[in-house]
Amino acid sequence: MDENLVLVERVKKGDDEAFGQLLKNHHRMIYKIINGHNLDRGDYTIDRQELYQEASLALYDAVFSYEEGRNVKFSSYAYIVIRGRVINILRNYTNIYKEEMYSLDNECFAQRYMMYVAKNDPVSYHREVEFRKDLEEFMEGLDHQDRQILMMRGDRLSYREIADHLKINTKRIDNRLMVLRKRIGRELLEE
Repeated sequence: MDENLVLVERVKKGDDEAFGQLLKNHHRMIYKIINGHNLDRGDYTIDRQELYQEASLALYDAVFSYEEGRNVKFSSYAYIVIRGRVINILRNYTNIYKEEMYSLDNECFAQRYMMYVAKNDPVSYHREVEFRKDLEEFMEGLDHQDRQILMMRGDRLSYREIADHLKINTKRIDNRLMVLRKRIGRELLEE
């Protein structure tokens, strides 16, 4: 039986030491999720320790919401729960920051900055906006597994970690990423 499943069962029975070991087993994954995001949000930086604590709470929540019969490894499930919590926290910080940056005439600082960039370097601005739109459309056109592989790789997970989370072979991940790189080059980078 998987060590993490044994620990999950022990945590559900109230074993604090088991949760400590489970947290230790997922420590590297949590930091990869946290470090995969830009924590510098303008005039303030989001504290990594605070995010780590929230990710630990998300791991604890994952223990109690995990259902063994769903044919998903606990680590994969925990990854999704933790990543979701971190993203929500970052969104909340961003929204708070945006609210603080509104001027008296209700124009957002970020919008003023983008207008400044557009005015001073309109070609680069236009290219970036168009590329972001194209990238979003590209991602929407992918099947669920390819999107997960790209997101996890973007979060700097290794092929082995992705394979463990998705329960597929590392060779499959390598093949899918090779195909996706060619598609990105063909659909997004070539004119």
